[in-house]
Amino acid sequence: MKVAVVVRSLKIGGMERVAISLTKAFQDAGHDSHLIYFKHKKKHYSTQEIQNVHFWNFDTFLAKTVVGLFYEILIRILNIPFRQSYAITKGFVTSFIFKSKIKQLEKNSTPFDFIIIRGQGTFEFLWFNQDKRYVQVCENLLYPDHKMTYFRKIHAKCLYDNKNIACVSSGVLQSFHDLENEAGLKAKKAIKITNPIDVHNIQTASKEYRPDIEAPYIVNVGRIAPVKQLSLLIDAYAYMKQKYGTSHKLVLVGQGHDEENIRQKIKTMQLEKDVILAGLQTNPYPWIANADLFVLSSKHEGLGMVLLEALACRTHLVVTKSPGGVTDIMQNELEHFLCEANDKALGERIYQELTQPSPIDFDKHLEPFLPQTILNKYIEEFSINKG
Repeated sequence: MKVAVVVRSLKIGGMERVAISLTKAFQDAGHDSHLIYFKHKKKHYSTQEIQNVHFWNFDTFLAKTVVGLFYEILIRILNIPFRQSYAITKGFVTSFIFKSKIKQLEKNSTPFDFIIIRGQGTFEFLWFNQDKRYVQVCENLLYPDHKMTYFRKIHAKCLYDNKNIACVSSGVLQSFHDLENEAGLKAKKAIKITNPIDVHNIQTASKEYRPDIEAPYIVNVGRIAPVKQLSLLIDAYAYMKQKYGTSHKLVLVGQGHDEENIRQKIKTMQLEKDVILAGLQTNPYPWIANADLFVLSSKHEGLGMVLLEALACRTHLVVTKSPGGVTDIMQNELEHFLCEANDKALGERIYQELTQPSPIDFDKHLEPFLPQTILNKYIEEFSINKG
């Protein structure tokens, strides 16, 4: 098989980490696997283990021609009266550039069997001039906090109508079907294919260093954004600390636009010595592996890859109930680790797992997410040449 995995950038984030893992999984299975991305970020993942990596800078391509530069200026001006139109109008042109670059890769070589495009930001670059080999992977709930306005219906139709759609969880798939009804669109195919977890690589990476912290601690890893509900986690931690006098620290690994609000909350609650902001970590796994407990308090998750990463690190976990993919992971005896999304319930469950941890069969719960299972489903569902 010849496969391409396409993602907007390789910035530090769950979707980007999965794009690299999926590319490597196809490569390790003996396929001709390629990773394609469009934007460089100051902090990004290494691709040294990937044999075929392609950086196609659409901004540079457009700037090289007078017509392209004029078009860029025009769509930026149009974005002023027509807010959020920029991505779609730019994608009208970049779709052709991408297809041309794919043809160059296929010249004097075998064609791609399928091309996996990950995330809405990437779909916007490639929505026009589609190819039957494209598979668009929905990583999150679709428009979860937004009213379906006339413009959003147009946006949704451009991105999803008559496309091959793979959703990373049952919750995301249901969200997509809801979008089909609300926006009046219909996918060519829409199925669930979850994300792979490379247990061996994660366990190896978890031993690369030991976090510089002496006290036992609880950890959360992810973007510092309102959707992650870190304010709730801090409230639950404060409740537990006040009631039980725990000596555990709370470590938040990540960065995001809500960071100043979180810092202010920590200061207001006089928890500066107890809540540690560890910043963005290219390799967060040692922080997870050395924690006594991993806690996720998100408002919603597309899948919740960080839960699988915690399981791969053999770290116990507590998770608030939420829409999306959390329940795809927290099944059977893992349901015991779910709790209501309020500070008292979360604080009590954290304390219970710290003092009387329940046993977990980590391997059993990771098995449905192992790479070969996911690769086989992509090949079966989307390859134009299964042989």
